Amino acid sequence: MKSGIHANVDLDRATFTWESMRWFGNFSLLNTFQVTLFKRGSIHVAYGAMAGTDAVVGIALGGGAGPAIAVDLSELAGAVEGATIYEDFFVVKGP
Repeated sequence: MKSGIHANVDLDRATFTWESMRWFGNFSLLNTFQVTLFKRGSIHVAYGAMAGTDAVVGIALGGGAGPAIAVDLSELAGAVEGATIYEDFFVVKGP
């Protein structure tokens, strides 16, 4: 099985793919996802086969800039400047 991090750079976008990456804590679980950065500033995140049950997904300027703000990434429209944004995904277990 092919695994690793791959990059594809075009004139208007750069796409990074994490393919068949092992899940932290259970290395038998594999996950595939992709991030595309567009020249105009938008970001697209796509998920392939995901075996993990919880994750934190976010975007930061780096260097510890700005506060960390929890958001619903599927509802986020427009720019959020100067902040780290993230969404916490997890499986809710029944009683």
